[in-house]
Amino acid sequence: MSEIYELQQSGVSIIFPKKERRCTIQFEEPCPAMCFCFSKMSGLVNLVISKSFDRVSFLAHTIEPLEEFVRGSSKHSTDFTYHNGLTMTKSLGVQVFHLEERGYTLSSLDAKNVLVVDSRHFVYTGARDLVKLENDAFMMFSPIRENTSRCIAPEILAATSLPIPIHKNATYYSLALLTYRSLFQTMSSRLDMQMMFSIIDTSLYWFFIRCLQTKSENRVCLLI
Repeated sequence: MSEIYELQQSGVSIIFPKKERRCTIQFEEPCPAMCFCFSKMSGLVNLVISKSFDRVSFLAHTIEPLEEFVRGSSKHSTDFTYHNGLTMTKSLGVQVFHLEERGYTLSSLDAKNVLVVDSRHFVYTGARDLVKLENDAFMMFSPIRENTSRCIAPEILAATSLPIPIHKNATYYSLALLTYRSLFQTMSSRLDMQMMFSIIDTSLYWFFIRCLQTKSENRVCLLI
């Protein structure tokens, strides 16, 4: 019997047979850029990419959606810790940077499209969020639908006419907001310095300060 996750928003099917322990991510169409960044990630054991670039698979003991992992609602989950947040930021950041190498980025990140592998590796499966970069920006041709799980940069929400160029720093804001909401289990987009005090002067503290800037030109994606 298989555990099958149908991620309609991201245009993928995730199939995980319990006995075989091989997770398969099937994209709705060929996606070489996503396959490339998967190949650069550490922690995905025995990774196999199809010749048509529409499917990747790897060995795993457990898989679960990020939202379940954060809520601790699955039998594999524990509290979402600072270490989880740091690991997720680094893992998804690696994906974003390798996408940029191929001339792509993600218009925004949705928690529904993050898969947690073996409770310690995080992968982004949302191929529909992939956009082409040109001169460090992507063109937004249609509104991005806001929902409780999607993290969207303020300049995208503020857009009044389309199409409009959006700097790739919007992705860094989205990544930081995803981690911030997961760590503090809040739906707010504003930094709460009282909550932030618990992680003051840590890598994530400064990552949030650098990337959750309202003005795109002030953001720096740097994690030390």
